[in-house]
Amino acid sequence: MAIGLALNYKDKVKRIHPESLIAYYPLDEERGTAIGDHSLQANHGTATSVILADDTGPDGLPAPRFDGTNSYINIYSSALDTDFSETTGSASVWVRVLNSTQLENTTRRGILALGADTSNIVYIERTTTANTFRIAYIGGGTTDSVSPTFYKDGSYEIPWVHLGVTWDVTNNELKAYVNGVQSGTTQASLGTWSGALASTLCTIGAINTTPDSGWSGWIKHVAIWNTELSADDMLRLGAMA
Repeated sequence: MAIGLALNYKDKVKRIHPESLIAYYPLDEERGTAIGDHSLQANHGTATSVILADDTGPDGLPAPRFDGTNSYINIYSSALDTDFSETTGSASVWVRVLNSTQLENTTRRGILALGADTSNIVYIERTTTANTFRIAYIGGGTTDSVSPTFYKDGSYEIPWVHLGVTWDVTNNELKAYVNGVQSGTTQASLGTWSGALASTLCTIGAINTTPDSGWSGWIKHVAIWNTELSADDMLRLGAMA
């Protein structure tokens, strides 16, 4: 059953606006450093100090662990820069923290970054506020963000969480999603992006390739589109089955 769910979820991602899906990393590799892009664009990545196949993901397949210090995946390429749209796009990712300490402390933890510089960047992170994530679009130094909170449920194991973001500068909208449902209000003051993607600022599991603010835990199913997904699309992505 787990394998069936995994195949269904991969197929689900690839069926959502496939013409606009510019990168999709299921992150189920078991060895090596090459991270495969399963979109039609072949914008592959390279892992550094990532512990592949460390645990099982929400799809029943191997999930890589990021150690919070040295681990990251560099997904930059000139082809990704060509495919990326700073004016309209979407991203989707599943994450799980290593333990409750990593959820409740005040250490910044990067999940996904796509940026030209710190004034022009899209990112998803766990902030320096306990139990709080941030989903943000910064264009020309103007920051729009939503900061959803997530708490451990009693003594139960911390579950996988789906996070999503869509941005549309023309319509002046930034939307954040948690487990397929919009979180917070639509942000409506998007600035004008300047610059091409930087080779040091297109990362999974950290905010840059230094790496700074490394994620401590597991990440799966990172997908990026150059179109704004609908609420229905995000609802589908937020459900594993």
